[in-house]
Amino acid sequence: MGNQLSSLCGNSRRGKAPLRLDSPDMAPIKRPALPSVQTQLLLHQPRSPYETFAEGIIPELKAGELLVQVEAIAVGDQVLAVATDYRDFRKSAFQEYAVVCGFNAIKIPKSVDPYQAASLGGKLPDLDFLSILQRQGEENVPKDCYEEIFNPIPAGSRPHRGEWVLLYGASSVTAQLCAQLAKVAGLKVIGVADLNKHGDRLRALGVDVIVDRKDLDLAAKEVRKHTQGSLRFALDFIGKDTSAWCQNLLAACASSRYPENRDDPDTIPDPFTQKGATLSHLVCLTGAPKARVPNVRVHQVPVKMFHENEELGCVLSYWLYHSLKTGVITLPETQIVDGGLEAVNSCLELMRRGEVSGSRLVVRVK
Repeated sequence: MGNQLSSLCGNSRRGKAPLRLDSPDMAPIKRPALPSVQTQLLLHQPRSPYETFAEGIIPELKAGELLVQVEAIAVGDQVLAVATDYRDFRKSAFQEYAVVCGFNAIKIPKSVDPYQAASLGGKLPDLDFLSILQRQGEENVPKDCYEEIFNPIPAGSRPHRGEWVLLYGASSVTAQLCAQLAKVAGLKVIGVADLNKHGDRLRALGVDVIVDRKDLDLAAKEVRKHTQGSLRFALDFIGKDTSAWCQNLLAACASSRYPENRDDPDTIPDPFTQKGATLSHLVCLTGAPKARVPNVRVHQVPVKMFHENEELGCVLSYWLYHSLKTGVITLPETQIVDGGLEAVNSCLELMRRGEVSGSRLVVRVK
């Protein structure tokens, strides 16, 4: 794995310079011919349909962008490009040709359908890659990511095997991935979702308990019953209102973990142990609650570090490739839509109406 990571990250090979596409040491590579223009989808104002633009320029590559080396990724390989750098239009998804940094290119294993792999993307909670960023120092971390990286959950307060984690919006694609990772880590998963629509799928992924979201008062009672008031961790994948519901549930569970006599310090467990962790933790992947409560810490995933930090992006890209190759991750159900870029607006409308749930639409561009 170390040698493969070195290839992906652009490290030197046995004292030599990295092997590049233009290296004289390489056999000539037949480069694919590119057109002079491409078709793009442009959004001129919020909440308006995308408009087709047939005269878009082909993005120009900068140093370090696909491809840097060919030991791990070669011309002709299929790769997954996750667009998290929303400020660089060259990396936007809704065009025929897009740029991806070499360290963000996720090679798709030959055993995986590339159209199904395209359903991945978006956000994954931190997978203990914090040490990479912490080792690099504060000066390399944006201010809005500082708290999550340099003030993380104390080691003794992190989730331990057999502990519960709540996923609200458990049928979403990102939640399905998180559920699988939680099970690999030995956690017990309780999901809030439409039981009739998604119960079978979530059970197949290993979710231990599924609570129907149609009655949230009853859902809260069910969660407390199954977790016996011990719930400390929740992830919300929907928005501000649902994250507020998760926060209130965590706050109620946190209060039930401690004795009434809070004035006697001898009766309160050590806050740096698993039993005595005074804070619960809520990860919000879409929107955080407007109001906060003192015994719940709200977290947001520092997504931008994937494309802003080369070492982290490299390691995470390789981790995802390896997880796909070894079958650690089961890909979500995928609906492939023909019609090219012109089909994107109708697909987005289906999603807005809630007609696509628990799966991903993948538009076949060519």
